[in-house]
Amino acid sequence: MTANNTITNIKRQLIRAFATLDGWFDREDEFHDYKSIDGQQVREVFAGILEISHSLMLVIDNAGNHARRLVVDNDLDNKISDYSLDEKIFEEERVNRFLKEISVHRKNEMFHRSLPEIRSELRDQLDRCLCHIELLANSEGVLHNVKLKHTEIDVYHCIHLLSLQLWKYIQGLTSLELEFNTRG
Repeated sequence: MTANNTITNIKRQLIRAFATLDGWFDREDEFHDYKSIDGQQVREVFAGILEISHSLMLVIDNAGNHARRLVVDNDLDNKISDYSLDEKIFEEERVNRFLKEISVHRKNEMFHRSLPEIRSELRDQLDRCLCHIELLANSEGVLHNVKLKHTEIDVYHCIHLLSLQLWKYIQGLTSLELEFNTRG
């Protein structure tokens, strides 16, 4: 697969994930206020989404800016000739370590936001990701890797990781909805 195809797929997956997540904000208040059998409230799930996505956006913003500055000094064609996503990066253990390293632990702040505020910030994050993809449309995102203790990850992997995390939370919301709809 070419770098352009990979980037196009990342963009499509990102848009689908954010659009699907956005639909969950339209559910009735009774669902948003629902507390599951294990004590998890739906509103807390939205706050958790915002915490993870906020942390990833800090990395994406930083890495995207670095990649754009590096394009002048690099032979981009050699780096993108056979570019594709490294699926090993998305293994659960590696993802958990990565997310733990970048987490800014703003959970308390996130829990005090209203659903419209959370929705608005998530929409802003989608817009920022799409801007990064557009500004890095010539595959410049491969030029800068975020270096952490356990892995290195480029801008496109960060954006794809964000969409994967959104889908993970969407699955959790789906489970909560099923429990909500079958409660006695």
